[in-house]
Amino acid sequence: MKLKKILGITGLAVASTVALAACGAGGNKSAKDDKTLTVGIMTLDDTTEPLWDKVKELAKDKGVTIELKEFTDYNQPNEALKNGEIDVNAFQHIYFLNNWNKENKGDVVAAADTLLSPIHLFSGTENGKAKYKDVKELPEGATISVPNDGTNESRALTLLQTAGLIKLDVKDGELATIKNI
Repeated sequence: MKLKKILGITGLAVASTVALAACGAGGNKSAKDDKTLTVGIMTLDDTTEPLWDKVKELAKDKGVTIELKEFTDYNQPNEALKNGEIDVNAFQHIYFLNNWNKENKGDVVAAADTLLSPIHLFSGTENGKAKYKDVKELPEGATISVPNDGTNESRALTLLQTAGLIKLDVKDGELATIKNI
């Protein structure tokens, strides 16, 4: 089942990316130029690298070359897109995009769906091994860090609530903050 989901997400990402490449092919490049699409993403990891490898492989079958440009700060891909340094980016959910546009007077728009990496809960280490392997092992009063932007903070807090670690008091449609715990 997990493989089907991954292949489905990969297929959607390829279709979206190829469609975007086709839309951009009519620009300043001549017909002789190969279709290359520079995609801004966050740093590749063990989860996302195989997916992007598959996206590149399937796009190549459609005559599109995908070049990935990695970023380490969540504001950088939208800035790079705004400045014309990349053709598209694929790293954010719509809430982050809307918030980024509002805070940065941006006009970046969602052009297609793509994959969204799952949010992770990481543990510190002891003697080179994960200190906690299950959220149930966290002691009462444990300190947990969350992202420092509003939309991903809300996403992380919702994850912690789903894991049974906190209880949020949030109205429908509102982003959760630390104050809602």
